[in-house]
This record gives sequence, structure tokens and C-alpha cells, in this order.
Amino acid sequence: MIRPKLEIALLSFAFVALFAFWGTGSATAAPSGWTLVWSDEFNGSSVDTTYWNVENSATSDYGGNLQYYTPNNLVLQNGLLRLVSKQESMGGKQYTSGALTTKGKMTISGDFRLEIRAKLPKGQGIWPAMWTREGSMPNPNNGAEMDLMEMLGNNPNLIYMTHHHWSGSSNTTEMACQYSGPDYSADFHTYVLEISSGGLRWYIDDVQRCGPSTAGLPTQPNHLLLNTSIGGSWPGSPDATTVFPQYFDIDYVRIYQKTSTSPPAAPNNLRKR
Repeated sequence: MIRPKLEIALLSFAFVALFAFWGTGSATAAPSGWTLVWSDEFNGSSVDTTYWNVENSATSDYGGNLQYYTPNNLVLQNGLLRLVSKQESMGGKQYTSGALTTKGKMTISGDFRLEIRAKLPKGQGIWPAMWTREGSMPNPNNGAEMDLMEMLGNNPNLIYMTHHHWSGSSNTTEMACQYSGPDYSADFHTYVLEISSGGLRWYIDDVQRCGPSTAGLPTQPNHLLLNTSIGGSWPGSPDATTVFPQYFDIDYVRIYQKTSTSPPAAPNNLRKR
């Protein structure tokens, strides 16, 4: 995406992925051809900061749009991670919201499947997103950005799936898809980004809706973020029809690797510093 959001960079060590697979991932039937290597099911009482950073606009170098990111707007309850967006003043902004990144803590690369089950917020000016960036982007701002899912809250039936490649301030959109379906704010749906030698593919509720995208694929590890932006040139500002608070509820985040003929082992492409 060419719109401003958060930024991330991720690092590693292989044995941690094995720990994560056995320690935090819950039992689940892996899709055919894939092996679960890490998951966060959000069953605890607080965000696991071993892997996640809770964004705080007071100290973050991420800015833009109308929201102020605060840790107060992230809640774990009933097995869900909830990102809350409110109409309230903080830090010179008119609204507050929530965001997570894996900056400096975790990377994914090679052939992987990123799967997230979520229920989205809605309303004019509301902009939820789940996306990845390559390497140390945006410093320097060179590499792939893969938007697993974006939605503009004034049209909660329409999902955007995009693959960008950046070179400094220049951006090439390698693939951009839209899919119109049900109201994605009304219930939980599963969003998947798969990357393999055949390219990038996007799935919604186990049906491929975009791809393959084969140009400009990442060659470095990728990092993940989840956030709700408010306002900006693309979604526009909230108006009298926008209801607050809004909730971006995430049931789980799961990462899979391509299954090999050998027993599952700690992968080199999912690591923690």
C-alpha cells in the first residue's frame, strides 16, 4: 500500500521458533501441505511482548493520520486481542487507536503462510489493516510490502489485497485486488497470505481471491503489523455517521511453513532476537 501506516523490522534465532511452536501454538489442523511453526491464540491476560511491540505514539517514530496510538487501546479478553478506536483527544490528535508490530523481535521468510482470523471495525474514516514489510523498511525504504488485508470502514463489504515494491520514495504496485463479499465487520473471517516459489496468493475464508503475484517478491525476512488507522487521504475523516468506539477483534495469528518429508524442525525463517 502507498498509504502511511506503521513500520517494522524483524530479527531472529531458530531455536525460539521451535519453542514457540510447542509453547504458544494451540492444537489446530494445519492446512494440507503446511506445518504450523508459530501462533498466538491470545489466550493470556496481556500481550506477549516476547514477540509483539505495543505501539505508543509518545515514543514511536510512526505518525500520520488522525489517530494517536496508545497501549490503553489494546485489550486481551475472552481469547481475543481487541484493538479499540475511540473519539478522544490525546497527544494533539482527535482520536486514539491501537496497533501491534513485531519490530526487532520476529521475522518470517521463505515459503510461508500467514493466517489471521478477525472481525473488522467499520465506519467512515476507519481503516483496519494487516500487513508485512521486508527487511528494515522503511529505513531504507527498499523492498516488498504485502497487504494481507485492508478495508475502508465506509464499505465493510470490500477487502483490498495489495503487493507493493518500494525503492526509496518510488512505489510499484505489483498486484492489487479487491473482493466484495459479506459485511466483514459483522462476524469473524479468515484472511491468508501465502508466499512460495509460485508467488503470492491471498485467501479469504479458504477461497483464493487474489494472485499469484510473481514480480518483486521479498528476498529478506518480513515483519508483521496489525493496526487501525483513522482518517487520511484514502479513507477520509470520520463524520457524523461514524460510531465510536470501534473494535478490531483478532482471534489468532498463525504462521505455517511448507511441509517437508522430514520431521518438523525449528525453521531458520522464523526467529527472535
